[in-house]
Amino acid sequence: MLDTDILAIHKIFRHIYPDFTLNHITVYRCLWQIAPLSGEQVIKETKLSRFTVYKILAELVATGLVKKTNFKPIGYYAENPVKAYHFCAQKVTSKLKRRRGQLKKLIDNASGLSNEEYLLKLDGGQTKLIHMQTHERITDEETLRQYKVGLDNNLKELERKKLKAWQLVGKVN
Repeated sequence: MLDTDILAIHKIFRHIYPDFTLNHITVYRCLWQIAPLSGEQVIKETKLSRFTVYKILAELVATGLVKKTNFKPIGYYAENPVKAYHFCAQKVTSKLKRRRGQLKKLIDNASGLSNEEYLLKLDGGQTKLIHMQTHERITDEETLRQYKVGLDNNLKELERKKLKAWQLVGKVN
């Protein structure tokens, strides 16, 4: 049976480190002590295999959650878990903000979404013209007049093509 602390810590860390397993958290929680622990002591306390413990210790050191002593016997310790969590959360947050900006730039530059407007038909036969990027209703009179002129020109062109097609059909018969 797993310790409830391990489950609670896993729930907190899974958003920052989605690849961390309960074994990662078990090893990490074991290192929340004042004195550094050797790999053998961690193996004894967690009852995990030697390979698993050393693999997880290397991953925890790589993420910065765990520090490693520079003298023999090599010990591992979690310096300040709250501070480490806060630092890692800030890194993830800044990465998300950066990626949000990159995504926004990509969407703005995407030919399928930039400067497009759509005519929406609402219940009751009403229609409204919205800007695709902002999803806001277009209410600027000048812009709406430009669209009307463009639509009228398109309709006239379609009528001309239709008349031309009928004239060709009449000549064939």
